[in-house]
Amino acid sequence: MLAYLGIIQKEINDYRDISIFISHIRFSLLIDVSIFYLLYSLWEDYNSIPISKKFLYSINILWLIFFLFVLKSLTGIVIFITVFFYFLYIIFKNDNNKKFKIIISSSFFIFLILITTWLINSIKNFYSIKENISNLDKYTINNNPYFHDTLNKDIENGYYLWINICDKELEKEWNKKSNLDFWGKDNKGQYLRTTLIRYMTSKGLKKDSSGFSKLTNEDIKNIENGNANYLYAKKWSFYSRIHQLLWEIEQCKKNANKGGLSFMQRTEYIKTAFEIIKRHPLIGVGTGDVKDEFTLQYKISHSKLEPKYQLRTHNQYITFIVTFGIIGFLIIVLCFIFAIKYENKHKDNLFKIIFFIALLSFLNEDTLETHIGVSFFAFFFSFLMYGYKNNSKQQIKT
Repeated sequence: MLAYLGIIQKEINDYRDISIFISHIRFSLLIDVSIFYLLYSLWEDYNSIPISKKFLYSINILWLIFFLFVLKSLTGIVIFITVFFYFLYIIFKNDNNKKFKIIISSSFFIFLILITTWLINSIKNFYSIKENISNLDKYTINNNPYFHDTLNKDIENGYYLWINICDKELEKEWNKKSNLDFWGKDNKGQYLRTTLIRYMTSKGLKKDSSGFSKLTNEDIKNIENGNANYLYAKKWSFYSRIHQLLWEIEQCKKNANKGGLSFMQRTEYIKTAFEIIKRHPLIGVGTGDVKDEFTLQYKISHSKLEPKYQLRTHNQYITFIVTFGIIGFLIIVLCFIFAIKYENKHKDNLFKIIFFIALLSFLNEDTLETHIGVSFFAFFFSFLMYGYKNNSKQQIKT
């Protein structure tokens, strides 16, 4: 957060950059673990701990939830909401403390109602149209012709993207302000012209010299850094992340190139993985050949993704099947079940909560394919499996 506020000197071009040492998704998992460990501790000792400690726990929990949204990790946020429902189920089943139940459940449902209402309004705002294209100007104030593509209905903050464009004027004005090539790429590797057009459209400006004159030096820097919408550069706007996701979904519907579209790339990864599984269904490709098999399959499928975006599955369950086949995947599942049953951890609520966080992360990440991910899982699984004995409240009901 100190880096995000500029107190620690670190260049922040994207919300992911505020996770300084590790992937922002892995970081969000650790935040989720922290939130639910604190919640569990608060529930476990609610009647015995002093008010000051309850207050301290509550402040920490609220801070971590707030930071989770600042981090803008959809994976972490979805896991938080999902596991919270499971946590509510546990306390309603195992605790007779009505006061604690009321405080926790009412707080969460108020939060959920607010988030849902905000999300619905955000989606409506994304698709709302703010201009009329029935009577468009043919020329700029400098008497240069506009380009209009009225058949393309792409919008940016309610304004049509591919109208009121004069490349001649944009190129001239851009070259006065920046060393980056107008027809080249921005700092994210995106086509700069497209980034500029999207950015100006997001502010409701015409894409000509007159509209360009309304851009500030900060706007120019945002465009150079690859922010295609002025909202994306806002530090405290979570709507920008929702807008980005909705934009990617719309581009996918139009069969656009998925390169650089984080959410949409994953559909291509999973599709590629299933093609590999079809060729090696029973015993997989082996632990040393996964990367090579993905590279080969992308070539076989004539993937439109650029090589730098041709990654692996981003789903640990599917990665297991690709690597070890269906037989190996079943052995792994049985090993987990046996270990948990043997140690009686299916009756340990704290273990189940943290383990559930890890299992949910497997749906959207190759958690065990990176050093940080496997360290996270190995430590907490081992610590919660063997590091302490169950107490009475943990053992009540399952």
